[in-house]
Amino acid sequence: MVSRVRTCLFQHGFGYVWQNQYVHNEPLFIQQLKQRLKDEYLQTWNISVNQSSILCDYRLCQSSPFDIEKYVSVLDLRKFRRAYVTFGMGASKLEVHTGRYNNTPANNRLCRLCHMEVEDAFHFLLKCSSFIDLREKLIPRKYTDTLRSINSL
Repeated sequence: MVSRVRTCLFQHGFGYVWQNQYVHNEPLFIQQLKQRLKDEYLQTWNISVNQSSILCDYRLCQSSPFDIEKYVSVLDLRKFRRAYVTFGMGASKLEVHTGRYNNTPANNRLCRLCHMEVEDAFHFLLKCSSFIDLREKLIPRKYTDTLRSINSL
């Protein structure tokens, strides 16, 4: 146990505490150590999430592992929360996700409805021509106008 404490202190830039066997302000030291551990974890988390092709949709909605995602309080039905999580974790039935399992090259994972673009979250929710009527019905006009301008790019 003692060697683990020593290793932890040295690995995180606090080796002087081990060497001196003393800290001037213990509460401040504990606060700094906690913050350093949190910062290093967040950095590692960001790197792993940003390098993962599977978590491309998750990156769009989760900024920190320490934040409670808004869907927890907004989506009151379990089936909607489950769909959202499945979608964000790269386990949906979108071609961008299912194509991984049958080794389809990423740029060939086209939408099964319009066959125009890769079927990813953005395309499925905001661009696919098969869902124009639904978007206009369910999404307020100010957003659909913005979507039209995005789609024309």
